[in-house]
Amino acid sequence: MRNNIGQRGFSLVEVMLALVILLFVSLALMQVALVTIDSNMTNTLRDEAVSIAEQRMTDLRSVAWSDAFLVVNNPAGADEAVIRRDFRLFSLDFTPHRTITALAGDVKQIDVRISWTWKNQTYTHTITSIVRQ
Repeated sequence: MRNNIGQRGFSLVEVMLALVILLFVSLALMQVALVTIDSNMTNTLRDEAVSIAEQRMTDLRSVAWSDAFLVVNNPAGADEAVIRRDFRLFSLDFTPHRTITALAGDVKQIDVRISWTWKNQTYTHTITSIVRQ
């Protein structure tokens, strides 16, 4: 007859192997969480740039046809005042840039480009509208 005392439970090797597997799974989940946080912040910044561009375009579309803001400028366009916005634990500068192009006698094209830098990479968002006298 065989004695089964001490044969129950897990061996030390099995426990160590389970801990190593758990370690790798935890590291993978941490990396996924970091990528998710970074993507979330990038999307938040892009949403803010879209909001700034929409507001700027609304302002430009509401000015008089002969206003200095709608004067056709050189192809390089014109930079505007930097807009600073606060996020979580930091502030970020968004740089608006407008270009006005004459398409016909009474039609102008307005391009508004917003640029910002996040993690040493420059991003831009551009919107275009047509206005008529």
